[in-house]
Amino acid sequence: MTALDHLICNENGADGSSMLVAPYRVGVDVGGTFTDLVLVDARGEVRAFKSPSVPANPTKGVLAAVELAAQYLKGSPKTFLTNTNLFVHGSTIATNTLLEKKVPRLDCWSRKVFATRWKFVVQSERIFGTIVDHSHKF
Repeated sequence: MTALDHLICNENGADGSSMLVAPYRVGVDVGGTFTDLVLVDARGEVRAFKSPSVPANPTKGVLAAVELAAQYLKGSPKTFLTNTNLFVHGSTIATNTLLEKKVPRLDCWSRKVFATRWKFVVQSERIFGTIVDHSHKF
């Protein structure tokens, strides 16, 4: 493991992995630079892992984090996931895209159907400046 691929919290001794009890609950956050995985065992013990993100294919960052957790537990990714009864993930990629103003041109086709999205776009414009082509007539 490299320094980036290292367990980052709650290390209990040289072999803390033997202390974890399945089933596991797992949360993954895919960021622009790192993918973070947090593992909680049946007793509430917490471990966290960090792997580099792959912006062109976020799945690779998730799979790398799963591999790190499996290695820590001295098993395979398949065994780790089989022993996981909850797996949730989120991403800050969309948020970062908006914050960095790297949004492609957006069009809104129907205010009725996309009312919620329209409100989001209008609010986004107030924060980030014009990002929507308003030339369409509704």
